[in-house]
Amino acid sequence: MTTTARAVVVTLTWAEILEAAITGVMRCAYARRHAQRHRYGLADPNALAWANEIDGALGERAAAKTLGLPFDGCIGGDAAIGDLRHGIQVRTTPHDHGCLILHPTDADGTPWVLVTGRAPALHVAGWCFGRDGKRDQFWRITSRPAYFVPADALEPISTLRAWVCERERLEAR
Repeated sequence: MTTTARAVVVTLTWAEILEAAITGVMRCAYARRHAQRHRYGLADPNALAWANEIDGALGERAAAKTLGLPFDGCIGGDAAIGDLRHGIQVRTTPHDHGCLILHPTDADGTPWVLVTGRAPALHVAGWCFGRDGKRDQFWRITSRPAYFVPADALEPISTLRAWVCERERLEAR
């Protein structure tokens, strides 16, 4: 892992990429088997859901590695539990200068992490609590209206790492 101005660049091993890719495929197959639809619709209706699920799992894997957390690759889980331990949610975009997209229904007290780029090198760009990203200045009316929080408005990932360490210290008591 290397750190740029704000982001942490995580290079996944090929085993980690395969693990995340299999998780993404399994999530998509589970969703199709149970006739589930994407909660907010796909940003690009022509995009393959398979690719979106794989990219999402790769982002979760990179965030877990950065935060020193296990990647459990949950399939068909409860969204309220989070993508990672401690309720942490991860949003991934292949766009290097992409934003953290938050929806009005996304939990205010939840940490949301932005991961950008393509494997094997992904950028864990930063994070914020949902309430901090839902500012009028970030609201955009698009085909999927949402808050688009730019990476430079996010907290450095090192502060979330400290938050995780404190949570784990308190749980160990």
